[in-house]
Order: sequence, then structure tokens, then C-alpha cells
Amino acid sequence: MEDLSGKQLGQYKLDRRLGRGGMASVYKAYQPGTDRHVAIKILPRDDMGDPNFLNRFRQEARIIANLEHPHILPVYDYGEANGYTFLVMRLVEGGTLADLLRGRPLPLERIGKTISQLAEALDYAHSRGVVHRDIKPGNILVDANGRCLLSDFGIAKMAVSSPQYTVTGSFVGTPQYASPEQALGKDLDGRSDIYSLGVILYEMATGKVPYEADTPMGLVIKHVNEPLPAPSSVNPSLPPALESVIARSLAKDRRDRFQTAGEMASALSAAIVQGLQPTGQQTVFEPISTYIERLPTPIPLAHAPSEPRLPTFEGTQPRRRLPAWIWAVGGTGALLFCTALILVASLGSRLFPLALMDKTPSATLLQPVSLVEPTSTPTPTRMSPTPIPPAGSDTIFLEYILDASGSMLELLQGQTKLSIAQAVLSERVSALPPDVHVGLRVYGHRVPYQQEEQSCKDIELVVPIQVGGANPILDWLASMQAQGMTPMSEAIRLAAEDFTFTPANTNSIILISDGLETCGDDPSDVARYLQELGIDFTIHVIGLGVDDETREQLKRLADTGKGVYHDANSEEDLQKALADLNTLVIQTALEKPVLPTEAPTPTPLPEPNFDAASEGQLQASSTYPGYSPEMARDGDLATSWFSAGSKVDGSTSVFRWTGIQDDWIASITVISNREHIVPDYRTGFGFGLVTIQVLDASGTVVYEETAELPGTPDPDVTFKPGVTGREVVLTFTGHESPDCGGFAELQIGVVR
Repeated sequence: MEDLSGKQLGQYKLDRRLGRGGMASVYKAYQPGTDRHVAIKILPRDDMGDPNFLNRFRQEARIIANLEHPHILPVYDYGEANGYTFLVMRLVEGGTLADLLRGRPLPLERIGKTISQLAEALDYAHSRGVVHRDIKPGNILVDANGRCLLSDFGIAKMAVSSPQYTVTGSFVGTPQYASPEQALGKDLDGRSDIYSLGVILYEMATGKVPYEADTPMGLVIKHVNEPLPAPSSVNPSLPPALESVIARSLAKDRRDRFQTAGEMASALSAAIVQGLQPTGQQTVFEPISTYIERLPTPIPLAHAPSEPRLPTFEGTQPRRRLPAWIWAVGGTGALLFCTALILVASLGSRLFPLALMDKTPSATLLQPVSLVEPTSTPTPTRMSPTPIPPAGSDTIFLEYILDASGSMLELLQGQTKLSIAQAVLSERVSALPPDVHVGLRVYGHRVPYQQEEQSCKDIELVVPIQVGGANPILDWLASMQAQGMTPMSEAIRLAAEDFTFTPANTNSIILISDGLETCGDDPSDVARYLQELGIDFTIHVIGLGVDDETREQLKRLADTGKGVYHDANSEEDLQKALADLNTLVIQTALEKPVLPTEAPTPTPLPEPNFDAASEGQLQASSTYPGYSPEMARDGDLATSWFSAGSKVDGSTSVFRWTGIQDDWIASITVISNREHIVPDYRTGFGFGLVTIQVLDASGTVVYEETAELPGTPDPDVTFKPGVTGREVVLTFTGHESPDCGGFAELQIGVVR
């Protein structure tokens, strides 16, 4: 979208752009009629051509504009002008709850105050038929006085009404905070917001969210299926009464939760009173910088009160079956599922995904800044980026799941079943074509069955699915043992996260087992639910010396998994069964129709949808008085961070950004002083070279590149790391001035 700074939009005079993203820009603007400054969110012209989106926008903006509550961020106005659709909001000085958390628990008094204010706002909105759908710390503004304001009512639902973001399925929200019914695409009422508020309560009490996973799909499945990890296991100082409030807030069944947010807040208040110990100390919270709010949406309420059940935590809560999901459509269900989750991860920023318009938290200045020494002299270099999965010369993905429970030590024709499985699997894996992606998952091999609870969790992906996976499988099989329970169902569920799901791939599991499931649901039920999720793989099963009851269970699993079942009562039987199934997997893949392409193309790097420079910590080796590192992420090209130059730093000045999480870093842009408010500072205060380093969470350099900065002012430079990292270090050399040097803006484009 073009920069509209200085232009007129209806009655509003646009001052300057505060931030922008792929789907909207936010401007500080002046409203002459009221003599006040406001924030205006401007949508791109693309949406203006869709009548359905415009009707939804007008309807929902009208409803949200009528929400008047001290803890709901007000929308003043909305309209259309000059081919743009826009919302007018209050310009708020402050930050977000996410800025306060930063991975640490908050004091009990602060937790109680925050939940109380948010509960008031939610009960007010719910009583008017409005469900938020995307409660998360980033949507909770905290002003300079510590007051919370809830923003973004309904923005997730409005997002999927856009023609650019229409995806089959009805999930809207953020996976880390989504309720089970939201993840399942069900109709929502206010209790979905209460669950999301419960996740925030858990995070405020422990410093972390209850569920973590490598993929959005993994997160969603955990919210639906996984028992709640006890908050006290993360923060042992939590009062038991507070833990009970968290557990009830996060009940899987909404009938078991608090039925109103006010009920939750009252229970929390009582729990905090019980848990507080007099300390005579006062916690002071510093205000955070300017934050611009977002947009909202209405949904009808349907409360269904019931008697709550006692809260349970991980280790005591029965495993919940995965119900049907409204995602899959034909053979592309899994692809749509992944696409939808990518959308979900950024729904909170649907209208302005770059965080420059969201928040600019205070910088933490620590001196001196340690530098990871560049791997070479300052000449243009580039480290290999983290590899992206290939788009597909070979499309066969095969995972063996091997039962290593204690019953595999039983004899079959004078040998243990385990030794037969080891020998045959080793031989058949060696015979696979070299370009097949193959992996191995095992259960029951580490914890003896006498330790039932732990043995039911004894599942390991010993060799991830990969080209060349046969050799590490052979190395591992030689030393394996058998001694535990049979968590077959959970092993299959976990296998759903091991595959790459694209329409071109053929994904298969070959399970070798000799016993019944002893830890959870019937394996065929789990396979059926995974299919309803749109997860597309075939499950073939070999029963090794099994009885009639076990055979029936394993056959049901193969039938449900659209695979083939084989009985094997000898080493020869297993040889033939495994050879037949390997051949079947390969033939199925080769016979699968492939869409013609003109020429192979490399897998494109994901496009960034969030500017992570606006969050996290900033550090600098030195700072010229009055020109702090914070100015390098304030969204204003007229301001700059300046170091104290070579007189203080020596030959190198260092600027470091540390993020709040691991992110796929797609781009890094450094903008020079070319538009500084003081014309004399635009030239003569730059550098000769800049070396960019990206570090992962362990501090390892995963990307490095050096760029020359010829002339003055310095040119803007953009790097394309394409790696996962948490820190970015900028090392400047060749100071143009001995006592001052810097740049205007750092932008770190990530994919969320």
C-alpha cells in the first residue's frame, strides 16, 4: 500500500504512518472537528471490490463501535473514502500485556487486577452477544496508568471474510490461546473467551503458556486432547486454590468451565486472598510506549450452565478423544488445514501484520554488549541458511512404528519376537530405494511395564523421516530393548506430526506389533479422528504372533487407516509381509498422478508477516545522549539511534536485538539516517560496513553476511536470512564520524 502520509482521508488529516503490514496500515491522524489526534487503520483497496467483505465490515464495525466500557478500546468511527476502508480508534499511550509478561510470572496482586478488568469487559460484551474469539496478551493494552483495555473484538472472524484469506473451515483465533471448541470449528459462545482468558491466567501465573509444540497443528491437538500440565509444576509457589481456578478455566468441556468471566474473576480473587503473604513491598510497573489498537466482531451467545467437575492435571486426567474437524475437503484437506493454521497464527494481525503498528516496548540497555566474533574478515560472506523441505523430486514418506513392549520378549519359533523384528526390519529397510524418506518411531523400549504411568509415555521418534534414514535406523535397531507398556494409539497420534503433508506426497505408516493397546483409546478410533482432521496417511499393520483379540484390534486399525493387515507367525512370514508392504508403498506413490509442471522451481522462502523488531530487548555498545536504541524501532525515519562512535566503541559499534521467541527470520532491513529530522545528521554519521549475524536460542550463529555501505548517507540494506533464530547482531565498522554514528530503523520480518 502506498504511503498516505500528509494526505486527507475524509475529515481526517493523515500525519504519519505508525506502521504497516501486508493487509493494512495505521496512521496517526488529526481530526479538526474534535481537535484531537486519533489512530486510523486503513485497509487495502483489494477488499473494497468484494461486497460481502464490505457488508461484513460495516455490520461488525457498527456493532463494535457501540461497545462502551472502560476496559474496551473504543472505535470512534469507520468509513470509506478515496477507495479505502478505514477504522478510527483512540490513540493509546502504553504497551500490551505481552510486553509485561516477557516469559516471567506476574505478582498475584497484578494478576487479580488484570483478570478482574478483563472479566468486566468480557461480561459486558457477552451480554450484548459479542464474542471476542482472539483473547491473547497482544490484544490486551496496558496504558500508562496500568489500566487494561481489551482490543481486537472479532478481528479474526473479519479476517476470514476477506477474499484474500478465505479458507475452507471455520477456525479463527490464535493456536496458543484457542479453546478446544474453537479448534474444532464449533459454534462459539462466551465460554470460549473464558478458556482463552484461562490460558492467559496460566501464563501470568507461571510465565509460560500451558501447551507448546513445533507446529500450529501440534498446538491445536494438544488443546483438544492433552491433559493440562499442572501450573505448580512450572511455578511451585502457586497457591492450590489458584491452581484450581486455572484448571476450571481450562476445562476441555465448556460446560465444566466458569460460565461467566465474572464468576471466574470472583473465584480468582478469593484464591489470591488465600495465597497472599504480607511482604510490605510494592511492585512498580513502568509504562510502555505507544500502542495502536485494532478491530472487533459480534457473535451470538449460548450459555449452557452445568455442574463443574473437579479439576485434573496431566497424569490424572483421562485422555480425550479427538472429535471430527471441519477442515478436510477432498484430497486437499491436509493442505487446507496447514494453510488455515498459517493464517490462524497471524490472525491477530490480519489487518496489519507488521508489529510496528502494534507496540514499541521500551529498550533494555545493557553495556557493554558481548559480540559473537564474525567468522571472517568484513568481506561479503553468507552462511548456508536452515534448509527448507524440498518441494519434491521424491514423494514417498514412510515411518515404521515398532512395538518394543515387554511381550515382544516372548518366544516365536525359538527366537524372541523382538529379535525377529530387529533382523527382518533391518534387512527390509536396507532394500528401500535410496531416495525414499524413511523414519522410525518406537514405544515401550525404555521404561519397564511395572512403572505403568511413565511406561505409557515411553514413545520416541528415534529417527525422523528423512532421505537416507535407513542407515541411522540400522544403527539404532541393533541395541534396542523391549520392556514396557503398549501406547500404540498415542504413538500413531504423535506420528501425525512427523510427516510433510502436501498433495504430492504419499505418507505411510507400517506398524509391527504383537499386543493390544494398554494405555489409551482403541487405535482405530485415533486413526479415524486423525482422518477427520484432514491428516492423510495410510496405516499398514503386521501382527507378529498375535491372538484372536489382538488380531481383531490390529485389523480394525489397518481397515480404518485404509491400509493392509498381515499376520506373521514366523520370521519368514514377517519377511514376506514387510517386503509386500514396502513394495505396496512404493507402487502406490509411483501410480499417484502428478500435476504437470513446466519446469521444476525451488521452494520459495515464506514471506514475512510480522515485524519482530518491535518486541523484545535492544542493546547497544554505546549510546549518544538523547538518541537511544529505542529510536531504531519507533517507526519514524526522522529519528535515529546513534552510538558514541569510535572514541568510545573502538573500531566496532554493536547493536543487538533479542526476540521473545524463536522465529523464522525471512528478512532484515537497516534504514539509514537519510530522512533524519536534523538535515545535518543525514550525512557524515554512518559507517563503511555492516555485518549481520543471526543467532539461535543456544547462541550459535546460523547466518552471517556483510554488506558495504558506500557513500553518505548510507544506503538502506536488506538481508534474506531464511533461518530460524532469536537474536540479530549488527556490527558496524568504518565510522564516518569519531564521536557519533547510527541508523534510523531496524526491521526484522518474521513468519508467524
